[in-house]
Amino acid sequence: MNRLCVVVLLLLGCFETGLAQAEPPFDDLLPQIPESANVVTLIDAERIRTSAVAREQGLVKGNEGDSSDQTIVPRQDVYQVVLAATIRGFRESLVESQTAVFRLRENPSLAGLAAAYRGRLEELGDREYAALPYGAMALSLSDRTLTVMQPINRQRASQAVARSKQTAPAKLSPFIQTAVRRKTVREQILVAMDLANLYSKSTVFLYLQNSKSFASRPVDIQKAAALISSIQGATLALRFTNKIEGEITLEFGSSAELASEWTRDLLLEILSDTGATIEDFETWTFARGDRSITLKGELSTSGLRRVISLLDFPTRVPQQAASTAAPTPEEQRRRTSIASLEYFRSIDRLYSDLRSPSKTRNLATSEYGMWYDKYSRKIESLPSLDVDPELLAYGDSLTIQLRVLATKFRMVGIKAGTQSRNPNVVVNYFSTWYGMNYETRQGESDFDYVHKIERAAAAGDKFAAYEQIDLDRLTIRRTMTNRYNVEF
Repeated sequence: MNRLCVVVLLLLGCFETGLAQAEPPFDDLLPQIPESANVVTLIDAERIRTSAVAREQGLVKGNEGDSSDQTIVPRQDVYQVVLAATIRGFRESLVESQTAVFRLRENPSLAGLAAAYRGRLEELGDREYAALPYGAMALSLSDRTLTVMQPINRQRASQAVARSKQTAPAKLSPFIQTAVRRKTVREQILVAMDLANLYSKSTVFLYLQNSKSFASRPVDIQKAAALISSIQGATLALRFTNKIEGEITLEFGSSAELASEWTRDLLLEILSDTGATIEDFETWTFARGDRSITLKGELSTSGLRRVISLLDFPTRVPQQAASTAAPTPEEQRRRTSIASLEYFRSIDRLYSDLRSPSKTRNLATSEYGMWYDKYSRKIESLPSLDVDPELLAYGDSLTIQLRVLATKFRMVGIKAGTQSRNPNVVVNYFSTWYGMNYETRQGESDFDYVHKIERAAAAGDKFAAYEQIDLDRLTIRRTMTNRYNVEF
């Protein structure tokens, strides 16, 4: 699984099935994540699958080869998931590590997992682990659980083995512990982020000075910087009823009386600056508490998939290794057809989100740059066992094209960042009956000018890439449909 973690997932509210109520709490999964984790996500996958909206929107995996969406909901063999990350900021390079712990119906097969993702088995003391080709390692630390870590770090894995043998509660930060304890019975997913002391007041002050959302606000910038820098953490809960409903809460260490709509706009601006725009958040309503602010609203399936892409994890967790007996040509063709169809549809959903967002405000490459990188990682970490080699080559090509776009986005910020943000003074001279006169006005800064030019260039590259990807997609779809006599 991979990178940053900043927002989140799902939840139910209108019904609780007997099976869902019988599901155990996350207490025995939490000790398996690093104590340094400052972002933790709890996912009740079983209750997600039993929600009305999951069934109506085809998010639930049913029969082999169907059109269910595994880019969002894990397969039936996964009950619960805990995702954790240790971050130093919200840029890609500031994510130090990530961990996923799965509660399963049966004990996982590491050999089967390695085969499904074309990895290999390795040894760690008296334990085996599966080394996966996208830079992750998977091992089982307790009965019917699977732990996946990225990057591969054998020492960190040894520490996880030692923690799994302890009976003491997980030693997480006070904010995350409180957020986990507050998780209500209605919530299928909770994301808790410990943000205390992540940024200094001076850093926040400099950001506000150049913030477009803060400009012209009747708020003292020093007081605003003090408020933002006092942030203790953020939580996000999503609920599944007949729709997906979300709630983001930011908690501060001082009174939030100063906060108003500008804090929501600032959050949206930060997401845009980091290339993590989620359009749904723009319509969420704002409310203020004594020391907190809250945003509430609906989340689209596309927005949900985008949030989940922040942390990657296997979509298939085998309970047993595949038989070593050679399949008949007919059986192998059937396996390849099913695996290839699932692979293509998973890729197609991810690309469709990038190609045609549900909302079309500011389709700037800079605002979606992170998602190009995240989705390329998602494609890279899809299971490849039995997938048609030509289709895998298409997936590899798409991964490279998306990463090129992600790099072009990063270059927009790098090139603009070398320029001054101070507005330029423009002087216009003109003659009148009374002699020579002049007027002055403020023009755009060098930063804004370069940023505008580079964004336009990146956007042009984006649409040129889309044209090639669309052509490749059409070609591979026709090839696979003709080859397996199944509509791809």
